[in-house]
Amino acid sequence: MKIQIKQSPIRLIIIDVDQTLAIPKDEMFYVSFSLAVDRATARYFGVTKVEGEHLANEYRSLYGNGESVFFIGPTKVHRSSYGIKEKKPSILYEEMCAINPTGCFHRRKKVRQLIQSLRSNGVIVVALTDAPEKLSHKILKEIGMQVNDFDAYIAFEKDGIAPKYQRDGAVFNYIAHRFHIPNANVICIGDSSEADVLPALKMGMQGCIISPNKNAEGRCLCYSSAEKILQDLFLSQKQSEKTMTYPYSFSRTLKKK
Repeated sequence: MKIQIKQSPIRLIIIDVDQTLAIPKDEMFYVSFSLAVDRATARYFGVTKVEGEHLANEYRSLYGNGESVFFIGPTKVHRSSYGIKEKKPSILYEEMCAINPTGCFHRRKKVRQLIQSLRSNGVIVVALTDAPEKLSHKILKEIGMQVNDFDAYIAFEKDGIAPKYQRDGAVFNYIAHRFHIPNANVICIGDSSEADVLPALKMGMQGCIISPNKNAEGRCLCYSSAEKILQDLFLSQKQSEKTMTYPYSFSRTLKKK
């Protein structure tokens, strides 16, 4: 069975960084993110590393990720037990920025060229990541890219909140409004349904999951790599140029398993 997904003209691409643009040579690299959360939790509560890991796991169980304590504050029980009330995202930021990504990533020359080509033809490309800004810039350098390869680069700032943390689509909506692009003309690309695609779909945007193991089930596109979706977007644009239409429309036929 084939599902034909018809897309509105693409004028804005919002793309995730970690595991989408930035692919580590060792898939275990991102375990260091979880370990940083454990260390930060230990610092925050003033406990041992073992206790910090235990507390971080409690927040993972309650909210889906250990970072929650830094963005929403401790639970009522923990406020009472540890006498802590303030949110301290800077602690998480510092621990994560201690991660060294040198030599850990594949270069993405082709991806960079595709983004440059799309931008040169009027498509806005925004990178959006929950990683700390300082660390993310280092990772970007490791893959052979830089911040000015994008029209905007949005990351977790030291005293702020991870942009996609709330999962309500507000950050996607903000980006579209910032560039004066209707939501229907936006496509959001990333490796996480929960963080990258579902919130965007709720905002009336288009979505693309980057994973070789997921079935889009007709709700969004599903590609095995960012390079492939960007290549198809670029080819669709070139096809539209031949028929004198712009912005271009993008459609793809998916085989439903």
